[in-house]
Amino acid sequence: IDYCYSSPAYRSIQTATNILKGQGRQAVPVNIEPGLFECPIWYGTSPISFVPPEQLSMDPHFNVDASYQPMFDGVDRTENENGYY
Repeated sequence: IDYCYSSPAYRSIQTATNILKGQGRQAVPVNIEPGLFECPIWYGTSPISFVPPEQLSMDPHFNVDASYQPMFDGVDRTENENGYY
């Protein structure tokens, strides 16, 4: 594994980190990609917020690359299931 991309959902970052640890690849940084977040329509009008990559990169439990430039700037709240799939 040379690259790892994760949804900005905290649980996804935890999963990616543990998979890398389980494979002895802790040195591989996790790149946070908002485009990998699940279908936002499932959240209705509830707010969607994420821990910023810059903050996660300071946490010793994660190896997040704060310098990674994501392909998507954020989550498109208007995306529906047809667009998601």
